[in-house]
Amino acid sequence: MTTLRRFLTGTAVLVLASASIVSASIIDSIQTATGGTLPAMGSGNTPPPPNTGTASVSAFDPIAANNAIQASCPTGFTCSGPTLFEIDLGLTASLSGSLNLTNNTNGTLAIPCISGLGQCDTSSSTSGNGVSVEGLANLVINDPNMNNVGPGNLATFLQSTNSIGTDACTGNSHNNCLVIGTGTTPLSGSNSVSDPLSELYQISDSNWLIESAPYNTPNTSVGFGLSLSSQVTIGQPEPGGLGSNSNMALLNSGAIDVQYQYEYSETLTSTTPEPTTFFLLGSALVGLGLAGKRFKKS
Repeated sequence: MTTLRRFLTGTAVLVLASASIVSASIIDSIQTATGGTLPAMGSGNTPPPPNTGTASVSAFDPIAANNAIQASCPTGFTCSGPTLFEIDLGLTASLSGSLNLTNNTNGTLAIPCISGLGQCDTSSSTSGNGVSVEGLANLVINDPNMNNVGPGNLATFLQSTNSIGTDACTGNSHNNCLVIGTGTTPLSGSNSVSDPLSELYQISDSNWLIESAPYNTPNTSVGFGLSLSSQVTIGQPEPGGLGSNSNMALLNSGAIDVQYQYEYSETLTSTTPEPTTFFLLGSALVGLGLAGKRFKKS
């Protein structure tokens, strides 16, 4: 009879264990940082605002993320806490500026079409020497790890929109070119820059723990350093007669966007036996009953 009880106990535990169904899935979610507003900045001849500044965003908040996870955790599931695995950054900025281009030659000069400044000449009847001009407003933003947020100079107000080569705006080809006459030509305008959110750091990076540390410290802010310059670059091919002065660049508004991607697990544990499990348990008990009768007979 002792043997039968041991056999019954072991079989019952095995069958009941098969009734417990456990499954887990990994869920990705996003937390958007607050803050990130860019200060007004200026660069050039006696600008009203400073040409350097700072901006800050909130660090990843694991408590808020966990509260959101548990609030949405389905009934019958156990949800883990969050694990940060990616940090994405983006930028929006509105800039304005002005400069004087001085043509000291005896003829017209043609430069590549400049975004936000002046009007482009689309005709093909005026000739002129080609000159490359770029770099009026360069906004550089560095994160706490001193890495640029985005590709190089994030916001370039004075930017050529076509390729610059030895024949770039020469002869009678002036599509997308800006023709500068002799003397001084004042130019002013505005431009908006938008760099969409893109991955900056990921958990697969070899230095992830160091890179993510400034962003993954609860109840703190992540600081960014900003600088704005208004240095105009006049390159080749150049006849030597084009110059610029009264260069002014202003950062009017903007924001750094930061998103934290994290993951957590949802585990479902159901202890309610399915019909098939009931059938197996019943069959096992019937078999044990028959076995018990055989034991009594013997």
